[in-house]
Amino acid sequence: MANYNVSGLETLAELARLSKESWYVYILKCADDTYYTGITSNINRRIKEHGTNKGAKYTKQRGPFRSVSYTHLTLPTNREV
Repeated sequence: MANYNVSGLETLAELARLSKESWYVYILKCADDTYYTGITSNINRRIKEHGTNKGAKYTKQRGPFRSVSYTHLTLPTNREV
């Protein structure tokens, strides 16, 4: 599995450099039995966006979704990298 979100917008290293310390990695199971993995700083907002077709391009025609898993991450600060 790659160390970036599916849309490829930000790598985990880039997130650490931004000093944003609190992130969630999540997995959704799509209606067509495929899986989507993403990363966000606001899990509730992001899941809602997927459910209203405002999420990733991949998920727009694959709802409804079931949340399979998510985990809260604390990335190292710039001083710890």
